Amino acid sequence: MSARVAGLLVLAAAVAAAFLGPVPLDHASASAVVWSLRVPRILCAIEIGAGLALAGVCMQALLRNALAD
Repeated sequence: MSARVAGLLVLAAAVAAAFLGPVPLDHASASAVVWSLRVPRILCAIEIGAGLALAGVCMQALLRNALAD
């Protein structure tokens, strides 16, 4: 990773920390965030990725791509 990209990431993190500030989370609210927001997004991403992979396999078979054999 170049120094410019690393610098931009540090700057973005500093700006986000300045706007958001410290957010205290107890165990119950952190668990609620994980189970109600992150897990469904992860499962949805897995399903979409599997669907795209299946569509790619079908297109390779349908068009009889010589490189896929």
